[in-house]
Amino acid sequence: MGIWLESFEVARAESFYGSMPPTGLARAVGVIPVTARNRTAGTRMRPAS
Repeated sequence: MGIWLESFEVARAESFYGSMPPTGLARAVGVIPVTARNRTAGTRMRPAS
């Protein structure tokens, strides 16, 4: 069983995958692993400085 969730905001999006290969947006544009520095959605979805 796999889990797939995509969150969208104007000009930004994120996808979560559990026990499955990248699908949808992550497959189209690539993936960035969650780390200690970007572990919250608020941090990941914040515009780059």
